[in-house]
Amino acid sequence: MKAEPILFEKERFAAKRLPREEYIDCTFRHCDFTGADLRGCSFVECRFEHCDLSTARWTNATLRDVLFSDSKLLGAAFCDCNPFLWSADFEACRMDFALLNGMRLKKQRFVRCRLQHADFSGADLEGALFDECDLSGAVFENCMLEKADFSTALGYSFDLSANRIRKARFSLPGIRELLERYGIVVEP
Repeated sequence: MKAEPILFEKERFAAKRLPREEYIDCTFRHCDFTGADLRGCSFVECRFEHCDLSTARWTNATLRDVLFSDSKLLGAAFCDCNPFLWSADFEACRMDFALLNGMRLKKQRFVRCRLQHADFSGADLEGALFDECDLSGAVFENCMLEKADFSTALGYSFDLSANRIRKARFSLPGIRELLERYGIVVEP
């Protein structure tokens, strides 16, 4: 028998260690995790709605079937999380300076997220979706971007020869920006 979902609302975990290490089927709504110590915590089938998780420490944290919605994740070092069965979706999140480098993010979904200056270096983003995302200043170097969808994303610019991009999707305005670094002009 499945336990009842747990709701944490307007809790302040800022700059603290969380009271428990395992959270299953929990919703965190309007909670402040700024600088919180999430090291070793496990979040399974959890939702973070309208939360501030900026600069939280994610070392060895487990994220499995987690949704971040309308949340702030400035400087989030997701690359420090436990990679085993890692799965998270991001909707309408502010993720400037997030660290996702070296991660296996196949079919990862980023929807209406601001990912300015996020670092994806060495990440496997095969089939990833960047739907209406702002990728200004984001770093894509030595990435697997095959079948990734950038067709509604904005602001991305990366070296085509430094990434695997076969069958990646781009829009005409986006491809103009992408080719601009090579001095190529695309006429309408």
